[in-house]
Amino acid sequence: MKNLLEQKVLVVSVLVTIVVLISLVGASLNLGKYKKGFRDEMALRLDLEEKILRIEKERQDMRAQLEVLKSEASENAGEVKGLKEKLASREDEIAALKASSARSESQLKSPMQK
Repeated sequence: MKNLLEQKVLVVSVLVTIVVLISLVGASLNLGKYKKGFRDEMALRLDLEEKILRIEKERQDMRAQLEVLKSEASENAGEVKGLKEKLASREDEIAALKASSARSESQLKSPMQK
């Protein structure tokens, strides 16, 4: 009877050892999957962070370009205003010259008509 009990204990021990061994092998295989998944996820995360940094740099560059363009537009607006004022002045001069020319013509014509 003692021998039978020892055999049962031995069989149970072997079965428990096999179950533990199988679960350890399964855990090892799953661990490999998790490691690969973690590596893939970290690589994806790093790629996304690089894209974010690149986009942020492009955004800052575009803002700098916008500021330059705004300042150029403001300078051009001042130049345009100056040119408009010159044009108005020239138009006034032309109008005055035309009026003077018309007066001169009328003065020249009036003695000839008499």
